Amino acid sequence: MAIDISRSEGSHADGTYKLHFCHPVAALEMYKRCWEKAIADTNVKLFKEYSKFEVKDLEQVMDELNRLLVWARTHLSEPDLGNMTWRLEELLLAIPKACEDPNVGDCPFEIF
Repeated sequence: MAIDISRSEGSHADGTYKLHFCHPVAALEMYKRCWEKAIADTNVKLFKEYSKFEVKDLEQVMDELNRLLVWARTHLSEPDLGNMTWRLEELLLAIPKACEDPNVGDCPFEIF
């Protein structure tokens, strides 16, 4: 199992589901071992499991991702350090691009 961030709209039940963005965050074991501690230590509010955020929250989410990146660089060693920093660096690039997609309405990002 893994934790992912996605942006979708519609419903599977009525056949209107459309996935606009999906990006892995971490394997569940890695998330539990490293990310949860980092989220707690850095007081992250939006970028955590079972949360949602909107495009208007982009600045706060980017700040949270940067705080997580600093935490990882100061608290982790390999291989967790490389895994977490690589994923955070990818997310810091991918999420703003996903916010710019003109084909997506105001559907939120979800982390699960």
